[in-house]
Amino acid sequence: MQFIYFEMKTKINEYSNIIIEIFSQAIDIDNYLINDYNMIIFFNYSTGGIKELVESLASDIYSKFLVYESINYKNKEELEQALKIFLKVKDKLAYNKVYLDNKIFLSEISEVTEDVKKLVLSEYYKDKEMYKTIKIFLENNQNASNASKELFLHRNTLNQRLDKFQVITGFNVKNFIDGYLIYQIVK
Repeated sequence: MQFIYFEMKTKINEYSNIIIEIFSQAIDIDNYLINDYNMIIFFNYSTGGIKELVESLASDIYSKFLVYESINYKNKEELEQALKIFLKVKDKLAYNKVYLDNKIFLSEISEVTEDVKKLVLSEYYKDKEMYKTIKIFLENNQNASNASKELFLHRNTLNQRLDKFQVITGFNVKNFIDGYLIYQIVK
């Protein structure tokens, strides 16, 4: 399950049908909530192309807006928890930007709070072993051989852990930018 958060500077009610119609082209909408200035769309399946849909929407709506697409969550409870956390930190995000994953979201936030850590790390939030694994990997300049020696792990085991982390969070710490963003959390 995922959600798309859509917020405008003007009241969203008059645009809600347009928004639903445009997004239903790429996602299987499960449910949605509409407030005065924002809308949250819950969905299970996406064909991708959310950014293109938002660009199409921008040409139809002449107002500043903010769009955030969450990562995929295993169940409704995780999604609801992530949504609560997102709503706490969303005011730090800029309008007229599309946040399609936590990478862009994380790069925009100047301070990393516990809420941000929970949102980005999801199930790894309290996993000290994964924190240690990632921190040592990054402190060894993303060199798997050196990090695995320091961690007393086989290199393939280290790579499997890092790959699993990427699948769950969407961050590939083998990539410099992703590694830098995650290091801000685990340091």
